[in-house]
Amino acid sequence: MVVPHIVVYPLLSDTLPPATTTNATFIGDHTYIVIDPATSHRSEQERFDQIVQERSAKNQRLLAVVLTHHHPDHVADAVRVAQKFDVPIWAHAETAKRVPFRVNRFLKDEENFILEGNPQISLQAIFTPGHAPGHLCFYEPTSKTLVAGDMVASFGTILIDPRDGHLATYMASLNRLLKLDLGVVIPAHGKPMEDGRAKIEETLAHRLLRVEQVLQFLPKGHENAAGAEQIAQSIYARELPKKLLFLATRSVLATAIYLCEQGQVKTDKDKALFWR
Repeated sequence: MVVPHIVVYPLLSDTLPPATTTNATFIGDHTYIVIDPATSHRSEQERFDQIVQERSAKNQRLLAVVLTHHHPDHVADAVRVAQKFDVPIWAHAETAKRVPFRVNRFLKDEENFILEGNPQISLQAIFTPGHAPGHLCFYEPTSKTLVAGDMVASFGTILIDPRDGHLATYMASLNRLLKLDLGVVIPAHGKPMEDGRAKIEETLAHRLLRVEQVLQFLPKGHENAAGAEQIAQSIYARELPKKLLFLATRSVLATAIYLCEQGQVKTDKDKALFWR
């Protein structure tokens, strides 16, 4: 139990290291939703089903499967759960474009929906793109709880991959979350954090630090241009094992693109090289 009427179950998933699980978050009691059922492990699916069946025995009704975004480690079990328990799938329209299954309801920014119970719960969808184009967080104002998806993690950092992420947009979304009256923040990976505001501020500060590190590393002049992998090796060599360097390279590329958009760095797009 995190806060009243919200329960988090970390389930084994095929996610990126250092994480090994994705949180399935149950919100509500008389009627309830589950956010991001994503395990592909049979034993974990059986555990999940038992949780739902135990709730059914208490006359609690699953209303919908709700998705924060389209990445496989957030949607892997969505269709199975929806079919087994005959419930719809809800997500943002941008997420619906990127998953190989039907989304039954498109959730819009600041849309509220009600979960019946004692007390009744009002939940608000908050559009927070940047990590993924259709990323949503879910805010419960009474308890000041935020289900944050992949906006923050309780350990490690969030990957911004230019293939479907955008660093400037991600940081704008973090700043938007800081305008909420925050208590507990529940990430998709790792334990819930009691001081959610502090975690979001820490995440934003860390990202700005990485931006400054990339900027300071980049040489002046086209003749000294550097690629994302070279920059990543310099910045992350002492922090990450070699097998994870490819993730750091994607993150550095997103940062270099951000610096180009800010007019602080120049690029040869054909060669993916950057310089000041």
